[in-house]
Amino acid sequence: MYYNIIKTFYLMRVTEQKIQELDYGKLKSMRRVTHFDREMRFTEVYKHSASEHPYIREAICQEAQTREILMPIDEDDWFAGRLDRMFVGIDPERGDVCEAAYFCQFSLLEEQLNNPDLSEKAKSDARFLLEFWKKEATFFKCYDAFPDYVRKGIPSFDYYDTSEISYAMFGFGGPCLDYDKLCRLG
Repeated sequence: MYYNIIKTFYLMRVTEQKIQELDYGKLKSMRRVTHFDREMRFTEVYKHSASEHPYIREAICQEAQTREILMPIDEDDWFAGRLDRMFVGIDPERGDVCEAAYFCQFSLLEEQLNNPDLSEKAKSDARFLLEFWKKEATFFKCYDAFPDYVRKGIPSFDYYDTSEISYAMFGFGGPCLDYDKLCRLG
């Protein structure tokens, strides 16, 4: 299996540019944007579906998000399905440790506020999203559901920069994809 993957990369003449293209999503996350219309639309769908059963709400939000993040297929794509990820959304587990289920990329969204080209409306939208998702992101809802005596024992949210014995909040399960099967069968 691994031999075939290496052979495929060799035959494709993997260049530094191609490797950078694989990291497209991360690079897009670090970009400066001029508006947060997609994030605001997703947030409205999330708010309007609040009375639905959680399974139905998740399906509604997944549908709304999918329309916003799928990118057109380019001639040079290796695989179809490139994403232009939003700063808020729903995902099983991706990115930062606080980005499981309903999430907000707080640090990246806060960085956007430093963009001098951002309009007042965009700044207002970003501030709204930051405030709203501090209450609604799954990470914080889970934390709030712990009894006080458990919350007192949770050492830190700073998973990357501290050395704690354990982190009660960072055990969300995510999907385990069979990449070999995915590449062979699509």
